[in-house]
Amino acid sequence: MRIGTYNMLCFEGWELAASKADLGEMNDPRRVAYFAQVIKDLQCDVFCLQEGTSVDYMKSIAALLNTNLAPFPSPTRFCGGVFTIYNILEARYFSNCGPTGKSEPFSRFGGAALLDCEQAPLWIVNIHTNPHSEEMRQREADILAGHLKNLAATGYEIAVMGDFNSPVTGCVHDAVRRFGLINAKEACGGLEATFTDKQGLDKIAIDHIYLSAGLARRLRSAQVIKAPQFKLQGPMQPGMWINSDHLPVIIDLE
Repeated sequence: MRIGTYNMLCFEGWELAASKADLGEMNDPRRVAYFAQVIKDLQCDVFCLQEGTSVDYMKSIAALLNTNLAPFPSPTRFCGGVFTIYNILEARYFSNCGPTGKSEPFSRFGGAALLDCEQAPLWIVNIHTNPHSEEMRQREADILAGHLKNLAATGYEIAVMGDFNSPVTGCVHDAVRRFGLINAKEACGGLEATFTDKQGLDKIAIDHIYLSAGLARRLRSAQVIKAPQFKLQGPMQPGMWINSDHLPVIIDLE
């Protein structure tokens, strides 16, 4: 089983002004087809997306991929979802989409999907926490912990992933680790930056995949994708663009 997580910057390309020359405006079929192919080429059985523009946009991507989708709406453009080859048995939503949602915990989104995998059901949790406020992330960590307690009570294995918007010393990571989940990249040799700047320099590891003990025992590899069009190979030049300012994290399980 291959599992991935990727903040795709609302399918804009980094930067949007440059990507328009190749892909057109946001609803241009060329753009939808391009980013569907980006996801397809990662060859994931389970793929967690952050910054998905809208539920309808993600549905268009899923249709091209001929895959199942558990969408997680957002009060902003920063919705997300789980794309998967497996049947989705249930989805749970953590976020607040009310009129004051922009200032509420999980102002981006948080959610869980129960997948009908080959051996047993599996919970996939996809989160995108607040990038600006540690106080807000603490509230999000508390909400996440409450949901993880309920998911753990089902007895199924759990994978938590997404854009944590904080270093591994942060409160959201602490909340996940309290349930015994293991950071896949740390378990496979150490963290790597998943966010870069316009000089092509690695900045910080903020995109992560955590695994419950049963899944961690099956972990075979974890990698950050740094191929061309995912990562700048040098300073960004005029007219240059790449898929996102984030990098995908991909793991393989036995």
